[in-house]
Amino acid sequence: MLIVAADLHVRPDTPGERAFLEFLEWLSGSTCDVCFLGDVMELWIGVPGYGDAIQERFLEWCRREKERRRLYFIEGNHEFFVARHFAADFTAAATDTLALDGGALLLCHGDICQSSNGTHLFLRRLMKSWLARALLRWLPGAHRLVAKIQATFRRHSRRRRHRGYLPQAELERWAAAQRAAHSDVKGVLLGHFHRRLETVSAQGLRLTVLPAWKTDGEIAFIGDGMKKPVLLPWRSAKAHELAKGGNRP
Repeated sequence: MLIVAADLHVRPDTPGERAFLEFLEWLSGSTCDVCFLGDVMELWIGVPGYGDAIQERFLEWCRREKERRRLYFIEGNHEFFVARHFAADFTAAATDTLALDGGALLLCHGDICQSSNGTHLFLRRLMKSWLARALLRWLPGAHRLVAKIQATFRRHSRRRRHRGYLPQAELERWAAAQRAAHSDVKGVLLGHFHRRLETVSAQGLRLTVLPAWKTDGEIAFIGDGMKKPVLLPWRSAKAHELAKGGNRP
């Protein structure tokens, strides 16, 4: 069975950091594989000189746990060069999408699914390019620039949650395009929007958007004969039972 968590947005020295460490301990006691579906940290730049204590502690946990289970990571729009620089700390790490279960399950953070938001997609490509990596590493004052980017992320995140933004039709079109390109795809799992969505197309393609772990504490359980992902708060008794290999819902 696979546990998926999205949009944890961990910040150092906050109650969210303490809850995150509790969550990692809880995962360690499970029998499941694990996928982190992007935006694990509020801002994570995988370039020398930009790490902090909670990021290193998380990577240490990943290095231990990947010896006991399959451990996956997909970059979100708050993470840069992590999949490239720390790929060895995971079973598999990806910048955009990751296919599991023989291609039947496609996982993606979700921000790349908005073709109408051309500005975001352009900036995403630019910020994850080799040029941006070089500037972050060598440009004087780059750390101050990163602090401004982080403040911008927080403002945008607050506005998105206030509006309840979720472009369902666009996400369904993106999922259908993946199915058309890869006929094995039966389910698509996204994060990014901090809201829950569960739909099934007329062709039987299941699209699931996870709410943010940071605010809802929900995770998804997938596999072992389940017909669809099951979303539960990680602290719930049912989630504990499934994580320990108990009865399926």
